[in-house]
Amino acid sequence: MYSILKKSDLAPGDLLFKWVLPESHLSGKVIAASQKATVRVRMKKSPQHYRSNYGIDPTRFSHVALIYRDFDILEYDEGSGILEIVKCKGEGCVKAPSDAGFRHGHKYLVIRSNNPRLTYHAVANMTTIYTHWKNKRTSSYGMRKLVTSGVFYKKSAPICDKKISEVLAKIRGEKHSWFHTNRANFFCSYFATFVYLWAANDLMRNNPSLKDPVWLLGTDDSRITPVELAARLLESEYFDIVGEFAP
Repeated sequence: MYSILKKSDLAPGDLLFKWVLPESHLSGKVIAASQKATVRVRMKKSPQHYRSNYGIDPTRFSHVALIYRDFDILEYDEGSGILEIVKCKGEGCVKAPSDAGFRHGHKYLVIRSNNPRLTYHAVANMTTIYTHWKNKRTSSYGMRKLVTSGVFYKKSAPICDKKISEVLAKIRGEKHSWFHTNRANFFCSYFATFVYLWAANDLMRNNPSLKDPVWLLGTDDSRITPVELAARLLESEYFDIVGEFAP
C-alpha cells in the first residue's frame, strides 16, 4: 500500500507504529484488541471513518516507537517483553538499532512531522529523557498508567509549563516524596505523545497566537494509547505518512 522504506530513509523524530500481523505475538494482539473501543470513546469516530478517509485502521496498531539519531529507535520497553513489564522488570527507555534482530518480521507505518522546528524540539526532548534514564534510571515502564488510560480512559494533567517541570524533576532525579512515585513512568505512546506535546509547548513561546498545545494533536492529554495517537496524527496537518518500514 505504501512504499517500503530503507533504514537510511528514516529520520530523527519519525514515529513508527507497529502493525498487528497474523504472525504477531499474542501480547501485541491482546494490546491491540484492548484498544479497539478507543477511537469510538475518545475520538467519537469509527475505525471505518479512518479507513474511508485515510486508508488506515488505527486499531491495527499495538505499539509506537521513535527514531532517534544514527537510525536507532527509542521506545519504552519493547526490548523486554510483556511478562518482564508485568513483573515490573521492564527496561525503561530502550535504545536499539532500527534493524535489530528482534525487529525482524515486524512491519511499521512511518509518520513524520512536516514542521522542522517541531521535529528539532521533539528530538531534543527525546535526548533529555534518554540521557537522564541512561545515567540515573529515573524513568520506567508505566503499566498502571497504560491500564488506566487504555481501559478506563483516565486523562493525565494537561501539558503546560508546570506539568512539564514536574515530569522533568522526576526525570532528573530531583523528585523526593514519601507519598508519590519519584520516577517518570511512561508507556510507549505516552512517551511519544509527551515528547511532541512538550515540543508544541516549546513552540508556543515564540508564537502568541498559540494558546495551548492542543493545536498539534487536538488534545493536551499526553497519556494516550497507540491507537488514539495514530488516529490523531492521521487528522493532524502537521504530520504525514511517509511509508512503511520492515526491517
